[in-house]
Amino acid sequence: MVDRFETDWNALIEHLESVYHHGNRNNHEAIISHINNLKKSLEKFGLTASDIAKNIDQSTLKMHLKKAKTKVMDLSFRDNEKSPWMNATPRKKCFKTAMRGRWDKFPVNPSQFADEMERYFIKKVLGSKKGAQSLVKSLEKHIKTIEEELCDRTTFL
Repeated sequence: MVDRFETDWNALIEHLESVYHHGNRNNHEAIISHINNLKKSLEKFGLTASDIAKNIDQSTLKMHLKKAKTKVMDLSFRDNEKSPWMNATPRKKCFKTAMRGRWDKFPVNPSQFADEMERYFIKKVLGSKKGAQSLVKSLEKHIKTIEEELCDRTTFL
């Protein structure tokens, strides 16, 4: 990619945006997240992609170039091949903040119950309407179960 986009990270991202397919949203977001984080890291140390590539011998670079092009340009990688940067996309960070980020503003902070409750519910809703409805139904069912248990306990007192 260094030869095609030189040090222009934005050109690489623009290219990926232009070939984006809706069925591949997760990999698309993942690679752009990785590129943006890589760019920030290299800038932090005053380096460019060319600086890194020039230290790799040509035979090794050539050997890995085809695989790298497939992985990056075709967004062809599996979940277990994703870097931490690829897993921490802005959408996932916003989802996490939306789910837990402002709990301190609630009349009763739900964080004390979160870990216990989390095992009962789907973790990968990520904002889908169907997933949100499913979560609401699961919560209502769980609350009803807890209420019934409390009612049974108080009956025997």
